[in-house]
Amino acid sequence: MGIAADENVQSESVGFSITGGAIGMAIDLLNARQMINGYTFDLGIAATQVLEEYDFNQIAILYTTNDVQYCDGVIDDFEYAVNGGDNNINIVYKQRLPLDDNITFTNILLSSKQRARGMATEEYVYILLSARALGFVSSGLSPFWEQTDGNVTSINEDAKKAAARFLVIDISTAILDPDYYEYFMDHSMTRIREWPIYCTTSLCMNNTNKTVPGYARNLHDVVYLYGIALNNTVDPNEVKRPDIMQQRMQTTFDGLTGQVTITENNSRDAIFLMYTLNEAYDEVAYANISFQGDTAMFTPLYVDESDLWKTRGGRRPLSIPLCGFLGSSCPKEFWDEYLVYVVIALAFVGYAFRQKQMELQREKDEWQIPFIKLQKPPTKVCFF
Repeated sequence: MGIAADENVQSESVGFSITGGAIGMAIDLLNARQMINGYTFDLGIAATQVLEEYDFNQIAILYTTNDVQYCDGVIDDFEYAVNGGDNNINIVYKQRLPLDDNITFTNILLSSKQRARGMATEEYVYILLSARALGFVSSGLSPFWEQTDGNVTSINEDAKKAAARFLVIDISTAILDPDYYEYFMDHSMTRIREWPIYCTTSLCMNNTNKTVPGYARNLHDVVYLYGIALNNTVDPNEVKRPDIMQQRMQTTFDGLTGQVTITENNSRDAIFLMYTLNEAYDEVAYANISFQGDTAMFTPLYVDESDLWKTRGGRRPLSIPLCGFLGSSCPKEFWDEYLVYVVIALAFVGYAFRQKQMELQREKDEWQIPFIKLQKPPTKVCFF
């Protein structure tokens, strides 16, 4: 079992800076040998399914990076899914957000607002891509808009309001065995000081009050999967055969990250859910994105689509906001748009009416004899 630990925990043997890179290199080698499919690539395809379902085709990509470059890989896979699929999705803006430069960070957000969806209004949509089975909660299993240090500020409330505009695409957050999940959350932090790790560093000995990170559940399921493979192995020599061990891992079990199914190509069967918040800010799954081979299938979990957009008045946002991304292209009121034409039309109608009246008057005048021209006819004398 390989370990990539925090830099302050046994840095000379399992420190992240000297072992973490092996994870990415191993994944690269597996992909190069076509032994597994990228799990985040399926996430990229799932994202395109959501965009096409709701006719969102103007996309801005904003992301951060770190030493592991996890987000970089997710974005690369999303772009590959967009460029390699039959869709009308346009990536109109892409920028990496610097976490150490607030001015540049703000300028990037303002720039993206001019080209795609941004800001927290009913017209804008954020889509978060994740494969951590966390949905709207942070690694501390509290809503991500809440600061974990207990401080309550106006920023918390602003982040909460913005969260109502989010769609989160993630693997299922369903806890299939609540009792064991609770046991895991209560004991996993102290377990590192026991068999088989026996960690005695100061950080390990004083981690009791820390929050269990979300990735701990993924690590648990990986180790559990390996244990299943060992249990399915009869000949001890088979443990040294990667091809056989891969076959032994092709199974299904209920893990801490939901139902885990390993397919024949040794990738996890990707089942994603699309989450959003309801009016009470409770997380609700509104769609399922599953795969059959290379084909992704989008299945709504609602009867009426307006339920999905309850925090937006029940209306699906347009791909391009009604007033445009700059807010300067709003449709004009009827009188603002057509007043000149209406005035011209009325003037023309008035002129035509006047001309018609004058023509009728001329016709009448032709058949009328002025009174002064009238003469009394001569009197006739009749004889009998």
